[in-house]
Amino acid sequence: MLTYLREVPLGHLIRLLSGRKLLRFPEEQDGFSVPDTVRFSRQTTVVSDAHVSPAVLEAATSSPPVTWYSANDPENPKNWSSWKKAAVYIIICFYTATAQASVSIFTPSQMLLPDIFGISTTVSSLGLALFVFGYGSGGLFLSPLSEIPAVGRNPPYVVSTVLFTLFSIGTPFVNTVAGIMILRFLQGLLASPIMNTGGASLADITTTYELPYGMYSWAMFAFVGPAIGPIISGFSVGPEGWRFPLWEILILAVPTLILVVRLLLPETSAPRILYARSRRLRHVTQDPTLLSQYEVEQRGKDEGDRSASALLYSALVMPWKVNALDPSILFTTLYCCLVYSAYYLFFEVFPLVYMDQHGMTVGQMGLIYICVPVGTFLAAIPYFAFIHWKVHAPMRAAHPQQSPLEPEDRLVPALVASVIIPTGLFLFAWTGRTASIHWIVPTIGAMLVSGGNAVIFQSIYVYIALAYPRYAASLFGCNGFAKATVACGAILIANTLYGRLGIAGGTSLIGGLCVLCTVGMFSLYRFGAALRARSRFTAKS
Repeated sequence: MLTYLREVPLGHLIRLLSGRKLLRFPEEQDGFSVPDTVRFSRQTTVVSDAHVSPAVLEAATSSPPVTWYSANDPENPKNWSSWKKAAVYIIICFYTATAQASVSIFTPSQMLLPDIFGISTTVSSLGLALFVFGYGSGGLFLSPLSEIPAVGRNPPYVVSTVLFTLFSIGTPFVNTVAGIMILRFLQGLLASPIMNTGGASLADITTTYELPYGMYSWAMFAFVGPAIGPIISGFSVGPEGWRFPLWEILILAVPTLILVVRLLLPETSAPRILYARSRRLRHVTQDPTLLSQYEVEQRGKDEGDRSASALLYSALVMPWKVNALDPSILFTTLYCCLVYSAYYLFFEVFPLVYMDQHGMTVGQMGLIYICVPVGTFLAAIPYFAFIHWKVHAPMRAAHPQQSPLEPEDRLVPALVASVIIPTGLFLFAWTGRTASIHWIVPTIGAMLVSGGNAVIFQSIYVYIALAYPRYAASLFGCNGFAKATVACGAILIANTLYGRLGIAGGTSLIGGLCVLCTVGMFSLYRFGAALRARSRFTAKS
């Protein structure tokens, strides 16, 4: 327990107040000796991190960097105990669900804003649209910070959650539409680190075999969050007023800040842990050549490669360049934008179907969103079966002559999901347009769309990570920004879309576009390997 406490923000505070006399790391304890696995050359002079002589730098960069002390090193996140990993999973999933619930929790209130403030329904939809755009923007600009070993995962989590909580305190007191919308955007921006890098935190502690199950489990909470938002606010907005959902966001944010992020979440990034270890070793041994892999790489680069402009180019320009020049990546980006928009359009069309057609109250309509986690859970069964029998079985057999799965092989679940999504959309479209058909039928359609979306995102992200590992992190940020931007626009045009084409026509239009993407998904599965062979951005290039 003391080891766990040493690695969380609360432990860092205790160490700071005690002058590092409490909760000491192994390198700081009496009698510590540097293991044989760590390169150690005796130095009698302390050299600062910022000014290392060329001779020392050459010695550091030509020798192995500081690494784990053994294969069973307890500080390696992959070697953490089961209970410690379970704690991280619970924290990350709860944090994710809280942030995602904040996206849609305001939707029952925004239906009341036109009468209260005299605005159009399109303007009131900005309460949802700007939050979505905010966390997409944050994923592009803020989340890459967590990939820098000098920063790690926790600082972006802690800082963003503190600010998110502070803005959530002020939002219920705002009396202007512009103020509400600005704060909703900022809430989305500050919720972006967990929405975009929560999966990376879980990947840090999860083995290769367990990773697909862990990622899908995290995705389930990401889909459950927006679904439970209208459920917990739908029954309160009537008796408590339109501001109460904004207070509910604060109610969710405070325990996330105090009990979860601020106190109990340990750092999971292995490069960050090794970076901190190398600094402790240099302090204890007075050997300035003990560098982590990150420090070796940074000092091996020239000043131009380490400049802010180079980092911005890698994070902001390169992913768009890959999209522009590689048709396979461009397709995955466009497809994610489409199915993501279809998901958020449900928050605009559900009132038209269940309140206008079936006469439900806001609270009753909120319960319909239970179909989202149900669909996501049911889709997990065949997806996990595919992982177990198709992906992991050859790995367990360990036949040397058996070739590994190609990235396109991981798209097989997406082929099925790409058919299920338009099926669900058409079912929702043509059964939700009239009260003569029971409300459960369009709900089944929405459930199919939700489950298909979860599988599509899992399959596409795995494909990108395997096919384009060098650019995976920046491509994920680009993908998140693109789909959030398109979803924001889709939310804003929803009233015009359904006003002119109706429930059936508007949803069928989205379903027709998804049919075209089904053709594209089968084409990517068939010709993806050839496209990658000609691409300048793959690992082979």
